[in-house]
Amino acid sequence: TVAEADEAFRETRRTVADSLTVAWDKVLSVARLRFDSDNRESLVSLDSGEAVPCSALSRGLRDFLLRLGLVFREYFDSDKQAGIVSLDDPEQGLHPSLCLGLIDLYRSILDSHDTRLFVATHSPLIATQFPATSRVVLGFGENGHIVARPGTAPEGSDPERLLRQDFGVQLTDWQRRVRRAGEVTKLKRAIRQTEDQSELADLLDEVMSLRRR
Repeated sequence: TVAEADEAFRETRRTVADSLTVAWDKVLSVARLRFDSDNRESLVSLDSGEAVPCSALSRGLRDFLLRLGLVFREYFDSDKQAGIVSLDDPEQGLHPSLCLGLIDLYRSILDSHDTRLFVATHSPLIATQFPATSRVVLGFGENGHIVARPGTAPEGSDPERLLRQDFGVQLTDWQRRVRRAGEVTKLKRAIRQTEDQSELADLLDEVMSLRRR
């Protein structure tokens, strides 16, 4: 039965289960969730301990956990010397905060193996996690054929810089105003929460600076 197979896995490969729990917890903690491999009734719960059915997780998060688990199972405690892992749109359905550490999670599994990681993405948040020399930008040439060229924006660049340098995308005035409004909102929230007069003065200066732009 499934229960018997699960019990056999836990008895013989406990280290795998524990290590995978750590990896999954890194993902879930961003959403203030935790993975409890010992809880048969509910593997996922809130920080408060309240159970969360897996069906309540977003499809993007479920797919991410599954992908990560499959790669982990394939490479954990393995003597593989070579391999290729390909990810297609790994950011699909994920909150941006999850995308920021996504590639590092895969790298943490593959670092001890001679394995190439290939990622096809539409997200600048994912692309900035690779050095320019490892980033390939696809586009159309004058004859309509697809051409490939290396990226130019440095690893860890601001997504706006990557879009501008690698793809020639410029923010419109409307996009700039939306971004500036978001920054002002964050600063106002920080102003309400701070009790440090020096910090308050700095925050007010930032707000005035943004409004003058």
